[in-house]
Order: sequence, then structure tokens, then C-alpha cells
Amino acid sequence: RSIVEIGVEDGQQTELLLHYAKKRNATLHSIDPVEPTTLPTWKETYGETFQFYKALSVQALPILKEYDAVLIDGDHNWYTVHRELMEIDRRAKSMADFPLVILHDVGWPYGRRDQYCDPHNIPAAERQPYAVDGVHMDWERLDANGINAQYAHAERIGGPRNGVLTAIEDFLAQSTEELSYVQIKGLHGLGIIVSKRRLKNNEALARCASALRMPSFSSADLQACQPAFDLLAFAEMLRQRYSVGRTEIALALAAATGLQAVDTKNIQVADEVKVEQVQ
Repeated sequence: RSIVEIGVEDGQQTELLLHYAKKRNATLHSIDPVEPTTLPTWKETYGETFQFYKALSVQALPILKEYDAVLIDGDHNWYTVHRELMEIDRRAKSMADFPLVILHDVGWPYGRRDQYCDPHNIPAAERQPYAVDGVHMDWERLDANGINAQYAHAERIGGPRNGVLTAIEDFLAQSTEELSYVQIKGLHGLGIIVSKRRLKNNEALARCASALRMPSFSSADLQACQPAFDLLAFAEMLRQRYSVGRTEIALALAAATGLQAVDTKNIQVADEVKVEQVQ
């Protein structure tokens, strides 16, 4: 079992994933260009269960050989997400199956609008015209009173190569894999990419995907996912935290996949890419 997490930030999701991974003798590979202050504690508590890569996702993903699930919540822009998905697609060709991929922020505000943690990490030709200002739900204009005003945002909404959802759509149109996409609507939204082969071979996961496709669903609707879910009070947590509940969904879906053990120890760092794997 091997899970990749792109984007650590405050570490709340990482803590949940580490608990999940340790319980199932799995390995969590977390990627973030900023080293979290809790890293020493995590390494001491979870040992080999946790591997941290101080790098951009587009640098670290190519060095990971095999993984069963990927959670993407890093730099919310077309260029980064599209490259992440294309690298996962490339790696999947040497794996038993395409991994389960869960993406946050496929809805407002970043589904159709780029956000750049550091615009200089994006090639100029791949960037939208941007400004460091906040976004609003009710109008396109950026200003200091909007949310996430500390980040750079595309000045316009929509159009080619703009936003997380656009990156997903472009990837799905390019990939030769037989893939299914499920989108859970909400304030920020959650997207799930899973191979049709995996759905065909895993009845529990197929029932779960079917339940999540419903235009509106409740804890009762999600009973279709049982007994795949072993997370207590999952449905209630989802109801209470609908707009930000992707961690619970991700964990539940990962539990439903019946992941097989893989060797994650033989990882080599490409010479041309500086990726710091923090011990």
C-alpha cells in the first residue's frame, strides 16, 4: 500500500493519512516545497510509514515508482495539475492499474481560475495574466477583500488552460487509459479519477462511486458504500463538512480499493532534479 499526498500545508490531512497508513502497514509519501514544523514529530511517531519530499510535485512525482492512491491539493492551476496527472498517467503504464486520484478544488474558486503559490514556478508561456489579490464568488474582479488575497490569481475566469477542472478535462481527453471521473459538487468541490477496470473488479468501490455520483446525497445514500468504509461516522462527517470533507472521502475510497502491497523502498532521485527527501 502506498499513498501520495501533494500539498501538506497545516498538516491536518497528513495526520489523518498517517494514522490510516500506520493502521494498514502502508506508506504515505507527502510532497510540499515547504517543510512542515511538525515533521520531526511525525518522523518520530510514524517512522518508515512516513516519507516527506521537500520539493514541487512536478519534481518529486517522477521519482516515485509505484503508488495506489494520490491526493492532489497543491498548486491550484492548470499547468501544475495537468503535469501531475500526465506524470501519474505515464507511471501507471508500468503499474498494475491506474491509481485512485482524488483532487480538491475542482469547483469554485479554482475549477476555472488559476491560483499560483509562486508564479515563478510556472513557465511564463503557461501562466495566465495574474494579480496578487483575493477572489470573490459573486464577481470576477480581484481585490484585497477577497479570499486567499495572499496568493496570485488569474485575472480572468475561464478560457483555455485555466483552472483545476479544465486541467482534469484536458487530461481525460488526452489519456489513453479507460478512466471514470466523479465530481462531488460543493463550495470547493472534489474530483475523483478511477480506472474503469478497477471499478469493474471492485464491487465495493463501484457502489461507492455510484453513490457519490448522485446529484445530492446524504449519510443514508452512502450506505451503498458499506462495508467498504471502516471509518466511523464517515457519513456524518461528510454531511457536516461537505465543502471541505475531501479527506474523509479520500480515506474511505482508499479503504474501498482493496489496495495491494507494493515495494516503495527502492526510490532513486533523478540527477537533474533536486528533491530533498527528509529523513
